[in-house]
Amino acid sequence: MNVLNVKHLNKSYAADPVFRDVSFSVNKGEKAALIGQNGSGKSTLLKIISGDIPADSGDIILAKSSKIASISQETCFEGTLFEFMTEDYRDLLKMETEMQKQLTPDELDSLMLEYEKEGGYEYKAKIRTVLKGLGFTESEWERSFDKLSGGEKVRGKLARVLAGRGEILLLDEPTNHLDIGMIIWLENFIKNTDKTVIFVSHDRRFIRNIATGILYLADKNLMSFNLSYEEFEKHLNIEIEKGRKQRRLIDNRKKELEEFIRKYRAGIKSKQVTMREKMLDDLENQEKSLFTPEKNNTSSFDIGKNREENATVIDVNNLGIGYGSDIIKENISFKLYKGEKAALIGSNGTGKSTFLKVISGRIGELAGNFSLGSRVQTGYLDQNFDDLNLDNTIMEELLNISTELDVNDVLSTAARLGLESEDMHKKIEVLSGGEKTRVCFIKLVLKGANFLILDEPTNHLDIEGVKALKESLLRFSGAVLLVSHDRFFLDGIADKYIVFNNTGIFEDYGSIDNIIEKYSLQYQPVNGKKKGESKSSGVKKKRVNNFKVDQAKEVILEIEEQLEKLYSERNKLETEWERLTEVNKNIDSLEEELIYKYDELEKLEKGEV
Repeated sequence: MNVLNVKHLNKSYAADPVFRDVSFSVNKGEKAALIGQNGSGKSTLLKIISGDIPADSGDIILAKSSKIASISQETCFEGTLFEFMTEDYRDLLKMETEMQKQLTPDELDSLMLEYEKEGGYEYKAKIRTVLKGLGFTESEWERSFDKLSGGEKVRGKLARVLAGRGEILLLDEPTNHLDIGMIIWLENFIKNTDKTVIFVSHDRRFIRNIATGILYLADKNLMSFNLSYEEFEKHLNIEIEKGRKQRRLIDNRKKELEEFIRKYRAGIKSKQVTMREKMLDDLENQEKSLFTPEKNNTSSFDIGKNREENATVIDVNNLGIGYGSDIIKENISFKLYKGEKAALIGSNGTGKSTFLKVISGRIGELAGNFSLGSRVQTGYLDQNFDDLNLDNTIMEELLNISTELDVNDVLSTAARLGLESEDMHKKIEVLSGGEKTRVCFIKLVLKGANFLILDEPTNHLDIEGVKALKESLLRFSGAVLLVSHDRFFLDGIADKYIVFNNTGIFEDYGSIDNIIEKYSLQYQPVNGKKKGESKSSGVKKKRVNNFKVDQAKEVILEIEEQLEKLYSERNKLETEWERLTEVNKNIDSLEEELIYKYDELEKLEKGEV
């Protein structure tokens, strides 16, 4: 049964359309992932559906008595976290107050029946379960909501949506500010709830695990797919390849028609010219309708490095971290070697980000010490962008790195990482989170960093941006130490994991899934017993065979060169039908082989073969 119908929705800002004629429906209990590149209008669409902002035109039709719930923008609330959670149940709180009054037996019976009917004996248990699942201990339930940190407030707002009365939940990047255990708990909650959920996320693993349908925003239009995420990705790649092939054929035919029109426009073949002009218009209309949402260059990250680091990049000895007299973690010891990539992993609050701030020089250590190699140049990416001056333009921010930099250095490096020259005049304060992330990476490259220290680098990227960053870090030959809760991103990057938990620090070479299970990083009841941690499992991760990757790229290049020659030959064949048939056959065969080789290359780059 449809619980939400969106019909012919349009939204523009000034003369710039965000999306046009968006129509789709969502069934009761469906878990629909809303997917698209940064800036495609996903958050805007959710805000329109929730009623936070108006559409220019179109209709949103809800099933009778259905209620939408979304994460609010409110930042101030007078009361405790638990009181904040009960805001959706004010009628039940009022009934509870009424029950304390002097009532006749009939009045009390009637009130208690109504209380039970509205879920009065269940709602507090539901709230407690959600708060525990999202990492709030019982002692924190009575904290003033206004005193919570920014990340805790976001988690509290998410908790209220999940535990509330809404039948249709709209969740925009719900995994931000959650650790891996909370994300796994949230996955299970969404999979098991009978509520309808429409969500935006950059976390591929999260989408793959819960999405029962896909809403795809691309090129200002929306397409709905009743597919799992894996099936959607396969379908999308096939359709993109078909579209590219059709576009090439159309482009070739257009060139032929344009050449004929140019040659004979003023001659005796005016009727044929008119007919070909009509054919040209038809081809252009066909081209507009092609399903070819090409990936733009903002998905690229070409980091590279320009200096070699020492054999031992960092040596950490019994380090103690914290603030003032508040010690968060003690006895941290490990080494990171040249070219090695390590991920810090653990629950929120175990000191991962604080540790990165210590070794990047932002704050001092409380005990122990660490040393960097003499040729090591660190580059730190802070998840809150504290190192960016919001009053600067992008160009001013990048030129301030060094007096030796000139405009051409900045422009060429920025272009490699997906920012064009026309972006350089933008002020930092108006940039999106994804654009700020790119500016931070450009700064790291211009500094010549060969040791990257990255705190939640994927938080503000879209799905393709996360994939592109992962591929770039795999190519990066320097050392990397990062914090992330994105399992897709971590899988295949880390040579080892440094596990921060409540019982100590552990160095492990297992896979991300093995680490989660071994160290009980999945959701546990707040007061439940933890499994005992053991030493390294010795399970080695799959490694990417760079030699085979390079070979596959060479084969792809050869096929593309063969195709270019055949395309050129085909354009010259007008009446040689036999040879034209043979050429087209060869083109079809090579194009099919090229698609296969691209798939093979992707698997090689993931270390799957």
